Amino acid sequence: MAYIDFVSELHKATKRDYIGRVVSDDKAACACVAKEYGYDYWDGDRKYGYGGYRYDGRWRLVAQKLAEHYQLKSGQKVLDVGCGMAHLLYELVQMVPGLNVSGIDISQYALEHAKEEIRDRLQYGQAQNIPFNDNEFDLVISLATLHNLKVYVISSGSCSGQPSGTGAMQPALLFDS
Repeated sequence: MAYIDFVSELHKATKRDYIGRVVSDDKAACACVAKEYGYDYWDGDRKYGYGGYRYDGRWRLVAQKLAEHYQLKSGQKVLDVGCGMAHLLYELVQMVPGLNVSGIDISQYALEHAKEEIRDRLQYGQAQNIPFNDNEFDLVISLATLHNLKVYVISSGSCSGQPSGTGAMQPALLFDS
């Protein structure tokens, strides 16, 4: 399986003080708040998560790379498992007009605060129990979810890496078959 990195450029664009963030607060306590995936995680203090998650167009480059690599076309269907506020799905629709996108997330807060233009294509759902039929999508992506699942969940078949529709499940968007 070839390694394809769609997101490092995005992450390298922001300067981060990783060590400072690790030693500044009680990480276990912060993780308990963050794992609720509510206001504090998305828009609260940075120690709990994003520290203010707003649309700023940064996902455009990732969407462009995905659209080109997978040769996405109008009428095809894409699912984002763990879509959050769905900025990537919004950008995919801008890159490929007519692309049918759907997203699921466990954060009701994120779904309610997603961009209005895409909100009706999102729903509550867990990666362990995807609320769609097998082979319903041409491409299934998951950028920020797999690392939050227990290993047995990933190996149970919900993220098997096997072809789905005309596309394939791409764990963490980094590997291609």
